[in-house]
Amino acid sequence: MKTSILVTGAHRSGTTWVGQMIAQSSKVHYIQEPFNIDNPPGKGICGAKFNHWYTQITPEDENLYYKPLKKTISLSYDLLGQLLDRTSRKNLRRVLSEYKQFSCSKFSNKIALLKDPLALFSAEWLFEKFKTKNIVLIRHPAAFASSLKRQGWDFDFSHFTSQCHLLNHPSFPFREDVHGYAQGPRKNIVEQSILLWKVIHARILYYRQKHPDWLFVRHEDISTQPIEGYAKIFKYLGLEFSAAIQDTVADYSSSKNSVEAMDGATHTLRRNSRANVKTWQTRLSEAEVCSIYDGVKEISSHFYVESDWA
Repeated sequence: MKTSILVTGAHRSGTTWVGQMIAQSSKVHYIQEPFNIDNPPGKGICGAKFNHWYTQITPEDENLYYKPLKKTISLSYDLLGQLLDRTSRKNLRRVLSEYKQFSCSKFSNKIALLKDPLALFSAEWLFEKFKTKNIVLIRHPAAFASSLKRQGWDFDFSHFTSQCHLLNHPSFPFREDVHGYAQGPRKNIVEQSILLWKVIHARILYYRQKHPDWLFVRHEDISTQPIEGYAKIFKYLGLEFSAAIQDTVADYSSSKNSVEAMDGATHTLRRNSRANVKTWQTRLSEAEVCSIYDGVKEISSHFYVESDWA
């Protein structure tokens, strides 16, 4: 099977931006979040059903996921499976368009790119089963908290506690805290973000130590030096970083773009990427920043130095 690409990391860490820029290559076919439980891409694209945010696939349950994910990665669109879905009757034109796109990409021998932060805890399984080239995004804890606060996104930690293999993984030292957040009164979003960032980035730290051949990218580095950052990504993937793609990267990260996403928008790819790095300084209170710093430092010190908090 042709080597595929996984772009993952925490949600709100720039995976969509990175995935879409890589997909500017004519050799790549972009696939959006097959692990998403609220907005799955459809049975034609991926027949696997995920019940938890941040599902960790294990050898014990891989039979539920291996075959459908293999079809996804090999760009084999399940037209019959999609047409049997009731929603397809209202979206027949979209289904046929997807089928045509997948068929053309498969015929052209394109590389499947899975853009999915929710696949983070299954990244090692995907690597072992499908030899994926893994790119893992890292984002500053305060920026992560700030983004969740702006979106109003809280997190149900029972999605972790209901996955025994995830809780028992050697990179998961927060079992007691996670159980407390899952069973106790709902914390505010900033408090949630502290524990959530630690859980996610403890796994990223584990990956970085165990898989030095993967590419780990700080959101801040690629935001402040996008051309240099993407040149490194394209080199890692063995893809040409053409002048046209460089122009696209420059356009999407230009200082002429807005710093923030439009109100109500989940993703706005065109940003003033350099200015966007520090928006957390105005969105979070000093007390919130101090709380985040104190709460994450046991993990964040492996990724960020003191000056990154200034």
